[in-house]
Amino acid sequence: FIHAFKTKESDSTTLPLTLGDKSTNITTRIPPSTELPHYFVAPVKKLPFSETKLNEANEINNQAWEEDDIIKGIKIAYQALEASPFCADALNYLSLYSKLYSEKCFLSKRAVLVGKEALGELYIKENTGYFWGLLETRPYMRALQGLADCYWHTEDLKPAAEIYQEMLKLNPSDNQGVRYHLGNILILLDRREELDDLLKNYGEEESCFMLYTKALHLYRLG
Repeated sequence: FIHAFKTKESDSTTLPLTLGDKSTNITTRIPPSTELPHYFVAPVKKLPFSETKLNEANEINNQAWEEDDIIKGIKIAYQALEASPFCADALNYLSLYSKLYSEKCFLSKRAVLVGKEALGELYIKENTGYFWGLLETRPYMRALQGLADCYWHTEDLKPAAEIYQEMLKLNPSDNQGVRYHLGNILILLDRREELDDLLKNYGEEESCFMLYTKALHLYRLG
């Protein structure tokens, strides 16, 4: 309520690690942002795609998710990207442990780009409505959520709303719970018709997320 009705500025938060040259103590152990490897910057269309290599990269990156030592996990994620620049989940991992939102957004945008390219437009069209239930879609869906969350935390609300809405089209079951952020954003943007649609689809859910969203919406309607 405080955030939605502008009675107090919200606090900004950061995560404990950055991949760039502002990081403390570990700068030399992570490629500096001024010398980005090709898998961060090369045009996606010019990169050769191999499903076999991508599967290998995902296997490598799975070790990063299981690693307790973040620095080791970051190194593993870089190894995965060396194996295949289309490993969106490696970029998702790096984004998760960056504390600079400009950097997190950069990594998440790249993850969305390569994740979409790996799936292909035809695959996305044919399987819209069934995402997340298909395991190969999850890196792309995590990338979309990471990017939308970046926009959300930096209060760039319109692109955040667009991505969350796209995610609900791809996966109406919403295993990632993006409907909660979307409801909040639609209140902040005062987009009442879209919020009505969201509540028609998910408003019967008796969670505090949806009940408070509905209450705020009704409050605004008088």
